[in-house]
Amino acid sequence: MTTNVLILCTHNSARSVLGDAMLNHYCDSAAAEACAFWPGSPVRVHRGDADGSNAPGGDDVKRQAFELTRQAIGYRMLQLLELPLDRLGDAELQQALNDILQS
Repeated sequence: MTTNVLILCTHNSARSVLGDAMLNHYCDSAAAEACAFWPGSPVRVHRGDADGSNAPGGDDVKRQAFELTRQAIGYRMLQLLELPLDRLGDAELQQALNDILQS
């Protein structure tokens, strides 16, 4: 089963790059493929993780903020990869993703 994941981030920040890189590192089978067209109604979720570039203070504070965001994104990506995606319907997947994003 092929599962497509699209990760978007506002303000051209590193969060989407971090999420994409983590998924490619943990489930590398589609890393070289172009983004797919998604017809229909894909399951969608949103999580607002902190943007390290907006952290007040100097470079050390910003690096720490990006590291905390990286850890939060990585934790959720690992949870995503543990889901039995081939056995979940859209409603079940939506609920599972909502649960992950609330943790």
